[in-house]
Order: sequence, then structure tokens, then C-alpha cells
Amino acid sequence: MPRQRLIGWTWRQRGVGGDDPGDLTGAGPPPAASTHARALLEYLAGLIDEEALLAEAGTVPGSVCEARFEIAMRALAAGHRRDALAELRGCIDTGVFKYVHYRLAQVMLARAEADPAWPAWVDR
Repeated sequence: MPRQRLIGWTWRQRGVGGDDPGDLTGAGPPPAASTHARALLEYLAGLIDEEALLAEAGTVPGSVCEARFEIAMRALAAGHRRDALAELRGCIDTGVFKYVHYRLAQVMLARAEADPAWPAWVDR
């Protein structure tokens, strides 16, 4: 999904913007639910880097958990297995077991440790 469409979709899930997924005209900024949610959107849209996302997350365990998981997903998509696994471990190290990101990180890390060839598209 192109970045603008992803942001449009995400904003619409929060009740902002129109029906066209690519039309952000008049949508204004995303709701001010949290600066962390905005930082996650900006990271996913490629507007900020990993360092900025983690800086925004600070020392809040839930925010760090989410940030590390999203960084891991981007690393996997780019084919950087080692980096992704390190970020998944960082997500798990937060201990925020009630977050879905934590549980998914556990599952993905267990799969990667059980099968060194997983996922097939990444470097080793």
C-alpha cells in the first residue's frame, strides 16, 4: 500500500478524512491521541527514521514494544533478518506481554530460531 494510502487508511480508521483512501485533502493532522501514535504513522510513511521513533518512545515500555516491532517488520521486509530478530528480541525484552506486538514477536522469533531459512526472502 503506498505511503499516502496507508496514512489515509489509518486516519479513516480513527474517523478522520474522506472515503477515497488517497485523498487526505482537508483531513488535517491525525487525531492527537498520542504523539507516539503519530510517530508510528510517520515512521511507517517513511517520514522519520528508527532513531527518531525510538527517541519518541522514550522509556515507556508499551511504546518501545510497538516501535521495536514495527522496526523489525520493516527490517524483515527489506530482507535484513539479523536486524529484524534483534528488534523482535528488543520488543520482547520490554515485558509488555499484554500487547499483541509482544505476542507476535514471540511467535516470529520462535519460528526464526526453529528454522534458520525462515523467512525465505531474507539474507542470512
